[in-house]
Amino acid sequence: MLITGPGWSGTVPPGMKHFPSATTQSFNVLRLYFADATDQPVAVALQQKFQAVPLSLWQQGQRTYAGRDPGAIYRPVPAKDDPLADFKLIAQMLKENRPSNIPPAERVRFEKLGLMQDGGLEALPVPVRQAMERAEAQGRQMVTQASLALPGIRTRNGWVGPKPSIGYYNDGDRMYRASLTLAGTVAVPASENPYFVMQKEPASGDFLHGDRRYTLRFEKDMIPKRMPSGPCTRTTSPTA
Repeated sequence: MLITGPGWSGTVPPGMKHFPSATTQSFNVLRLYFADATDQPVAVALQQKFQAVPLSLWQQGQRTYAGRDPGAIYRPVPAKDDPLADFKLIAQMLKENRPSNIPPAERVRFEKLGLMQDGGLEALPVPVRQAMERAEAQGRQMVTQASLALPGIRTRNGWVGPKPSIGYYNDGDRMYRASLTLAGTVAVPASENPYFVMQKEPASGDFLHGDRRYTLRFEKDMIPKRMPSGPCTRTTSPTA
């Protein structure tokens, strides 16, 4: 497998599948599936052979790579007590990973907010900066609240299954995407991992507590079924 960034030009080695990335940074998850307990050791043995090596070194015969110090690659993250920390990080990421598919209307909006150029935030009028500070504080609160009440397909006994758009996020529900990112960083389509989440105790309605003990037991006929997956245009899901 060969993963390359934007602007890469070269020859893909024979037998290697090419995955071009539209950004200079990418988050890659490699998963192996096994059928049963007998098949599991085979998958584990294969997984232990995985190595990430720069193409230039791989072509020289090197098959191991210790990696690089992240501190030498990435710029410092804005201070947490900075009221515009989130916006500054967005501006930094937009510079390093300029998406090519930003809708024109959104690009204009980002430019007006100083997110598309170096020092753009500092050059904004004071009233605009103050409004963005309020928006950042309110936005964090909104995403946090959304992560505590994840939308999706709710069951009668308190479980929440993912929306069919999970992993695709093609239904325009950005709050859902943001809340999932806060809750678990990354989510793949339900066809690969059917997530089931329980946040509250079915009887009391209280949020689960780390200082309590819970037992999860399924009868044979109660094993959860595979959730639907694939492109979806719905913005709401029915209650099951």
